[in-house]
Amino acid sequence: MTGGWDGALKWWDGRAAQPIQVVDMKAPAHCASFRDKMGVVCTTNRRIMVFDLSKGADPLLEFESPLKYATRSVSVFAKADGFALGSIEGRIQIHYINLDASSASTAQVLNKCFSYKYHRDTPRHSGQPTIVHSINAIAGFQDDIFITAGSEGLVTWWNKNTRVKLGEFNRHPSPITSLAVSPDGNLLAYAAGYDWHKGIEFNDPKTYPPALLVHAVTDVDLKEKPTTKPSAVRR
Repeated sequence: MTGGWDGALKWWDGRAAQPIQVVDMKAPAHCASFRDKMGVVCTTNRRIMVFDLSKGADPLLEFESPLKYATRSVSVFAKADGFALGSIEGRIQIHYINLDASSASTAQVLNKCFSYKYHRDTPRHSGQPTIVHSINAIAGFQDDIFITAGSEGLVTWWNKNTRVKLGEFNRHPSPITSLAVSPDGNLLAYAAGYDWHKGIEFNDPKTYPPALLVHAVTDVDLKEKPTTKPSAVRR
């Protein structure tokens, strides 16, 4: 599947030169995530399209994001029972979808959905502004665990079931721009570099050095810590 700024969502067979189906999204695509039979595509105007791939290439649901600002990232959960949205305003939305519901109108499990804010720098002194960072990437890991990454350079582990932060890596000097988990769950790869959040005039590799990092996942990453302080995890 490819989705672009032309507003077209195209489904491909790699053996053919032309798409096998085209869906008119009526807006540019910003991000997408697919796992098992669930697919989620987010477009401008905060629109969300949910697909049940077992029922074809047309969207099963289309609705407006519960978050007030533009969607930056999305990831279907490991169990494919919903997805996490990340906005430019440092908010994460947990949204549950039951693709086996009797009708599309009942597929959203709204009583389980919730949102919270993170990837923000709280001022040390009163009168100073809170600096809000974009959530550039989200990756579903396994079971109820997922990972978020922000433009402030933090990679953070979460358990959506217990609604607890499991820990985070030491802050990278550059924004984290993408995340990926290996199929066996043993490795987490993430890319760092300038994400254009301050405009072209700040595009300086010396200030925001690009990097590709690979982290070997351990049990420490996946367990709740006995302290409320963020856990520094070795890379």
